[in-house]
Amino acid sequence: MIRDRIYRIRQQMSLSQEEFGALLGIKRSVVSKQENGRCYPSVAALKLLADKYNISMDYLLCGRGRMFYAPTEADIQSDQT
Repeated sequence: MIRDRIYRIRQQMSLSQEEFGALLGIKRSVVSKQENGRCYPSVAALKLLADKYNISMDYLLCGRGRMFYAPTEADIQSDQT
């Protein structure tokens, strides 16, 4: 379930709900609701998480594959601009 994957990602990044929420521009209470399955993250939040932190969208949405992927040269260059 997506709530479990959100929790695992946050734990893997060693972040509190407050810190994780700040990265995504949401409140700690929203992170808590997402992890408890009471609401779902927005597509924009998932895309931000995937793009900014090299998290596989396939993992986020479907639970398939690796959680994190190694950034490509193109990813690194786009971050520098």
